[in-house]
Amino acid sequence: MSYIKFEQPQAIEHLVFQVKPERFEEWLALDHELWTLAEAQLCPGLLRKEVWVNQNVPGEVHCVIYWRNYADWMSISPQWLEANERKFAEHFGPNEVKFVRADHTDGIACYKISEFNNSAVT
Repeated sequence: MSYIKFEQPQAIEHLVFQVKPERFEEWLALDHELWTLAEAQLCPGLLRKEVWVNQNVPGEVHCVIYWRNYADWMSISPQWLEANERKFAEHFGPNEVKFVRADHTDGIACYKISEFNNSAVT
């Protein structure tokens, strides 16, 4: 068991997508390559990323991204984001992947302040 209380809260980015279920594995691999790995190299403030699926809504995907702080998150170049979005869109049509929401654009600003792990394996 472990418990951590962060002195500096981590900024949390929460994105939601609707992915055609039959294209999910391809989406996941490309998301990891074009977004996760590329963004981690570009932005050392990206600490962790999790991808969740909603078992009650086929194809609903949640990306939860942990940033060292809000400033690190906002330091990403808008031009880089636009270019990467174009690269990603080359692989999927508008009926295959849809951006649903970004919590931070809806006024939801979440910060991770503590963590408990009851598992012997992390």
